[in-house]
Amino acid sequence: MGCDLKTIKDWVGPRKGMYVCSWRCTGYDGSSGTFVPGVNSSKVTSTSYVHTWETTPLSNGGHRHRFTATRCPPFVPPLPFAKPPQCPEIALPSDDFLKEYLQEDKEWDRFIQEETARQDAEAKAIAAEKVARKEKKKNAAKDSVRRAISALDCPANRGFSTKIDEGPNIIARCGGGSGSHTLPLADLVGVVVGLRFSAELFTEYVHRDKHKYVGRDVNELVAGFMEVTPLPDAAAIEAEIETYGKEAMEKAQRDHESRMKSKMKQMQAKREEARHSQAAKNAWGARLLASTEWQEFLSSAESWAKQCESLFDDWDEYDHARKLLEAELGEAKGFVERAELPVVEPADWSCHQVLQHATTEEHCRLAQRWRNLFAAAVSGACLANSQTVA
Repeated sequence: MGCDLKTIKDWVGPRKGMYVCSWRCTGYDGSSGTFVPGVNSSKVTSTSYVHTWETTPLSNGGHRHRFTATRCPPFVPPLPFAKPPQCPEIALPSDDFLKEYLQEDKEWDRFIQEETARQDAEAKAIAAEKVARKEKKKNAAKDSVRRAISALDCPANRGFSTKIDEGPNIIARCGGGSGSHTLPLADLVGVVVGLRFSAELFTEYVHRDKHKYVGRDVNELVAGFMEVTPLPDAAAIEAEIETYGKEAMEKAQRDHESRMKSKMKQMQAKREEARHSQAAKNAWGARLLASTEWQEFLSSAESWAKQCESLFDDWDEYDHARKLLEAELGEAKGFVERAELPVVEPADWSCHQVLQHATTEEHCRLAQRWRNLFAAAVSGACLANSQTVA
């Protein structure tokens, strides 16, 4: 500021800015204007002036002059207040942050596990269905044989039991092997051939294994042959079953991919919803506070607040000196208007998306100092406006 002025007395006296002088004068010839009010040089100098002038008549006809001369103290105004640091721009939460915030990795892992289990189950079901279809084809052939043999049965429908003691041409007899009707082997071969099996292979099987089926239904003999002999259209059946399996697996894969796409869309929609939610924004603010640019802002805010607090004290001293001179002299020449403290934003850090997370003791003190500066700026602006209106 140039000098320290606490009271007006600090500026009164020899070699200071205010000097009181008096002397006795025997007369005035009009040729000297050094100390005559309205003539002296102090009237045209902005930094000095004669404050008071008194002339007291003396008993001997002379006069005593007394004046108080002033020179405005060399008060250098403090620096103006710098602009406050600006908060970095706050973007919406990033995808990477939202994925972590929503724990998408865990949700995706659970989904993949469920899908894997679903695919395994579908594959097993398809494999089981292929076996079932093949078995169904075989059972259909057996049913055809059974119906054909039933057509050869006796009028009483007592069924045919396998026999081996009635010669090579008789294979079964009705009534549990004791009835009146027999089943010639040739007729049974004809039934099997009707299903497009080989007569030679079946006849060979009968002669080799018929003793295993003595007393048992002749259909069991035919069923035993069909168990060890491929169906006549086995290749076509296998191709049909493989086609079913391929188509079923392809459909299962399409369904899987459809569920994957649906899950991705669901997670994206959930992410977009969270991007604009207050809870996610608050969590994003906590993440941003640790970033380099926000740490630099806090550092700049600390430096700016410290500088403003120092300048605020300097301006208080400067204004105090001005008021002292105005009170003593009626005016204070050479002084400038007090600098305006800029209004800071945000005023209250506790309501800010990022700064509300600055909760260390050091940062809480800084937030309070920031609020104090805001209040001082608003108060100063209101005072200036009221003076302008007045």
